[in-house]
Amino acid sequence: MTTDKAGKGTNLQRGGLALAFAKLFFLIAGYAISIVLTRLVSPETFGLYGVVSMVIAVPNMVLIQTVLFTVSRPMAAEITRGLGSYDFLRRRGFRLAALLGGLVSLGFLAGADLIAAWLRDPSLAGPLRVVSVIPMVYALYAVNVGTLNATRRFGMQAALDVIMASSKASLIIGAAALGYGLAEILGGFTGAAALVLTLSVILVRVARPAGVDEAAAVAQRQGGQEVPRIAAFAGSLLIFTAVVNLLLATDLLMLKHFVVSAEDQASVGFYTSASLVARVPYSLMNAVSLMMFPLVATLHALEDAPRLRRYIAETAKVSALLLCLLAGVAAAASGEIQRLLFPAAYGAVADELRLMVWG
Repeated sequence: MTTDKAGKGTNLQRGGLALAFAKLFFLIAGYAISIVLTRLVSPETFGLYGVVSMVIAVPNMVLIQTVLFTVSRPMAAEITRGLGSYDFLRRRGFRLAALLGGLVSLGFLAGADLIAAWLRDPSLAGPLRVVSVIPMVYALYAVNVGTLNATRRFGMQAALDVIMASSKASLIIGAAALGYGLAEILGGFTGAAALVLTLSVILVRVARPAGVDEAAAVAQRQGGQEVPRIAAFAGSLLIFTAVVNLLLATDLLMLKHFVVSAEDQASVGFYTSASLVARVPYSLMNAVSLMMFPLVATLHALEDAPRLRRYIAETAKVSALLLCLLAGVAAAASGEIQRLLFPAAYGAVADELRLMVWG
């Protein structure tokens, strides 16, 4: 028994390290895209890239976090009791993903002109339509990632993150290097999303737990088993993630809305660079939630409230300490960071970065 627990602990630690590495790789790849793009395109084009990326990032993050955790939470708890609901939970997740992702993608496809008009740049309608399919793809992808997360296949989940980051960076930078326009550059994001969705389907099939079919047959003979409802949980998570991501996007989108004159368009690109740097501490902490969530669900299912409280409290302390440390370093060296990462002109927002990083 002790050996089994030690083995599970070791596997969990390895999976946690793999996931942390993947999140760090994803973050580095994302910043590599921005750093390289500032040297391949004008500040104006880079600003437009940042605006469209932010517009699509809001529903993407809401969908992937809502669907991922809506699948991961009940599945992690159910796995503790058995595997009878494995396929049912995945089907339910796909229905939710198709509904939410489909509505968002159709909204972007039909409303691209309206969004571009609000941003006071009709030329953005085409690029917005190019990325309109991504919310649907991301929502379906989140079901598979949630499955891997619940079954603690952190290594496979990490592999998906690394491949997504690598393919996205390669396609976007490649399009910019070849001299293509904004729509084609953003098309690299769409292509990478489609690629990683296909790969996630393969990995989930490979990682399918042994005994699922037998457990489902037993549950059916026994009249089925109670499956937790997800409507309230999904709804609250949807609202929370929407509010958080809208707050993260509001500053850049409002800036683009009020910047009208052509000579000021470069400021959107400058501000985008500072905003990216300011989000480094927040982005690094995302890995923490992905690692702790299945464990929280398992402890909740086991009704181990004291251990659950200790686990959450210690995780919160470590997260707060790391956030303050990272924000302090970035604020103190804001000018040096801007000059190191971006062309000299982007140093104009060093003072703004010093304040933004604490947000």
